[in-house]
Amino acid sequence: MKHQETPWAWVKRGVGIPLVIVLGWFLVSSCQEQKQSPIKGRLKILAAESVSPIIQKEVSRFEELYPEAHFNVSYVSSREAIVKLINGEVSLIIVGREFNAEEDSIIRHYKIDITKHVIAYDGIAALVNEKNPVRQLKTTDLAAILSGKVKKWSSFKGGFAEPITVVTQGPNSATYELLSQLLLDGKRFSTPIVEVKTSSEVIDDVASARFGGALGFVGLAPLHGISKPVRPLELADPSVLVDTLRTTAKIFPPHPAYVYLHYYPLTRPIVLYTTETGFGLAAGFISFITSPDGQRIFLDGGLVPATQPVKLVPSTFESN
Repeated sequence: MKHQETPWAWVKRGVGIPLVIVLGWFLVSSCQEQKQSPIKGRLKILAAESVSPIIQKEVSRFEELYPEAHFNVSYVSSREAIVKLINGEVSLIIVGREFNAEEDSIIRHYKIDITKHVIAYDGIAALVNEKNPVRQLKTTDLAAILSGKVKKWSSFKGGFAEPITVVTQGPNSATYELLSQLLLDGKRFSTPIVEVKTSSEVIDDVASARFGGALGFVGLAPLHGISKPVRPLELADPSVLVDTLRTTAKIFPPHPAYVYLHYYPLTRPIVLYTTETGFGLAAGFISFITSPDGQRIFLDGGLVPATQPVKLVPSTFESN
């Protein structure tokens, strides 16, 4: 018996959504939850795991303000969330990237009406153990590591003899996909990786003596307020030259101010997508999360607000 294709097959294999699944979107979308008000009802949300602490605070605050609003929030990979939005299994998602070309093509082909809101900006930190003597790398260095061309930290100035162990979430995560796009022209990593499910596991493995030479990749929210023996590398993009002879790339840590200015090279949007129209609970939640109160929660969680003015003030952070 031929096995029927499922959304998960598309997620894991990276192929187009089968027609039977896309048709299912129209059937499911016609049976959406009964009409709700912006402050009353129930809503299912899928959100990227990397922003789970912040989204949980956004949801809790909204429910506190409006006791008749109830959310069912699950934290998944960005790829899984996008698949389920396209298939009509959920009407609102929050992910760590924009649609890729494949997803956008399917959405346009089947004329699926999806509204986009950029709600914050994030940086992907390249994380090492505090004992690692390397403090700065270029994006081309990261590309050499992920492509398997560089395997030891000793390849870099001051580096120790430990092999480089890349720790990250898998290909369905927004972090993996963004690194692939920015550093490897869309190709998959050639170096072996220790694949974990959550950002906390990335941090724990980098902090562990078990992976003394680990290089992990996480968003900024999971790093906010932690006290573990890890340190983000400062990064330079050689394609962005700053001195008068056009020969020197500026180096930046993943500080929110540099993310806001787009100086830090591994910067990404946090995007809310919804298929809901009208004035239901999704509209109320979007209004809140883009308001000054909702944006303050992103700021307090270490990310950069996207819908409210940001004022930079003098601080202790400095680039080299």
